[in-house]
Amino acid sequence: MWRDGVLWFGFAMALMYEGGIFLLHLILGKAWFNMKTLRRELRMIALEPWGVVSLFAASLGIILAEQGNRMLEFFGSEDYILHALTTALVRDFVPLLVGIFVSARGGVGLAVRLADMSLRREVDALILMDISLLRFLVAPTLIADLVAILLLVVWCDLVGILASGLYLVVQRDLPFLMFLGIVLDGLEFGHLLLSMVKSMTMGVLIVTIAALTGFNVTQHDGGSATVATRTMVRAFLAIVLIQLVFTLLVE
Repeated sequence: MWRDGVLWFGFAMALMYEGGIFLLHLILGKAWFNMKTLRRELRMIALEPWGVVSLFAASLGIILAEQGNRMLEFFGSEDYILHALTTALVRDFVPLLVGIFVSARGGVGLAVRLADMSLRREVDALILMDISLLRFLVAPTLIADLVAILLLVVWCDLVGILASGLYLVVQRDLPFLMFLGIVLDGLEFGHLLLSMVKSMTMGVLIVTIAALTGFNVTQHDGGSATVATRTMVRAFLAIVLIQLVFTLLVE
C-alpha cells in the first residue's frame, strides 16, 4: 500500500515538474501549445456542461440561502449569517462542485484516451522515440484543465451568490443591493484565492490519477468502462481528502 502511495506522489511531482517546464518553454517561445487541446478541454469541462454546472451552483446557493433564512428567523443578524453562508459557498462548496465536474468530464476523458493509446501500443512507440509522455501527452491537458477550472470557479461563485441573493430577496424582502453590500463586505480576497488554489490542487490530482490509470491499463482490465470507473472512484476519493486537508490545515 505504501509503495502505491509513493508511486502516486512521485508521479504527481513529476507531472508538476513537466508541466512547469512545458509552461516555461511556452513562455520563452521554445515550445508550442496545441490550441486544439485547450479548445477541447474548455468545451468538454466548461462549455458543454455549462447549463448543468450553473444549475448545480444556483441550487447550492439557494440551499444555503434557505438554511440561512431559517437561522435568520432565530437570530435576526443578516451580517453574520450571510457572511458565513457566502464564505462556506466560496471556500468549500464551489471547489467541491468544480472538482466533481472536472473529474467526471476531463479526468475520465484523459484516462480513456491514454488507455486506448496504451492498448494500441502508441505509448510504447513514443517511448521508443524518446518522447516524454508527460510533457507530450499530459502537460498540455493539465494546463488546459487548470484554465478551465479557474473559469468554472469564478462562474460558479457568481451564480451561487446571485442565486442565494435572489432567493433571499423573494423570501425575506431583503433589498438586493443590501444583500450585495453585506456579501462584498464579508467576502475577502483570501477566500477567493483559497477557492482557486484548492480547485487547482484538485485538478492536478485528477489529471495525475487519470494519467496513471490510463497508462497502467492492461488487456485484461475490461476496456474503457473499467478505466472510467477506476478514475471516477479514485478522483472522488482524492477530492474529499483534499477538502479535508485544506479544512484541517489551512482554514
